[in-house]
Amino acid sequence: MSDKKKSECRCPYCDTPVLEDLCQPCGVQVTLCPECGKPLPKDSKECPECGASGDQNQGG
Repeated sequence: MSDKKKSECRCPYCDTPVLEDLCQPCGVQVTLCPECGKPLPKDSKECPECGASGDQNQGG
């Protein structure tokens, strides 16, 4: 078992912890999976971590 409270979301570009949906150092908008909270690849249709559909969180 891990002692982590929750899996930390990190920017897929600079690996900095992301607290909201914007990476502060990069200025990159990070789309998070609605199920597991992991960052989604830019044009992803589903989360590579949990398999949930990423469509519902896409802006268009």
